[in-house]
Amino acid sequence: MMLDFRVVMLSDCCAALSEEEHQSSLETFIQQFGDVMTASEALDKLAIKSIK
Repeated sequence: MMLDFRVVMLSDCCAALSEEEHQSSLETFIQQFGDVMTASEALDKLAIKSIK
């Protein structure tokens, strides 16, 4: 993010010790660093970009 990369965290490809910690980490990430999406959403976006 600080080097102008578009950063995405895949919410279903990471975990924490509890659901509350997981959600808190995702919220912090989206507020400070980049986008949060599922792996399926990311693959769909990559497929659309490769078609264009």
